[in-house]
Amino acid sequence: MLETLVKERRIFIDASSLLAPQSLKTFPNLIQVQKKYRRKINIHQSVADALNAAAYDDQDLERKKIAQNSIRQLQELQKEKLLEFRESVEANSSPAKDIYQSCSYFRMDVPLLVITQDADLTADLIALNRQESARGHNVFVKKFNKYGYLSNVIDPPHNAKPQRASENT
Repeated sequence: MLETLVKERRIFIDASSLLAPQSLKTFPNLIQVQKKYRRKINIHQSVADALNAAAYDDQDLERKKIAQNSIRQLQELQKEKLLEFRESVEANSSPAKDIYQSCSYFRMDVPLLVITQDADLTADLIALNRQESARGHNVFVKKFNKYGYLSNVIDPPHNAKPQRASENT
């Protein structure tokens, strides 16, 4: 499944996944398949900024180590021309906002894969898929799991707000 996703989709990775402990196992697996098919990973400047901030944060040493590892791996990809940096939408933009806006734009032309641990971004991307554009592709949203693989995210219900019986009439 990972090979099919990488081969057929433009890949975006959020800071939340690159800073998750699971990334130490999963990111190398993704990179191996990505190199095989010579597919670029897209990283927004806001993601790079979040990684750099975490790499110098002495308050959380585990997160610092994960950030430094992710930065090293991204630098390797950049040397091999397998990393594409994208400008942030606006100054001080968040990684989630940048990824959402890129998906809104690119899904009209190419199939996308977004890897994120962010539940709110996941919900937003699933809602974007439900807009049922005539030309748009669905955005596949996956997350790193603890075993070193990509996992499906849970699809929230269409209407999470319960309705009272009187509202149905």
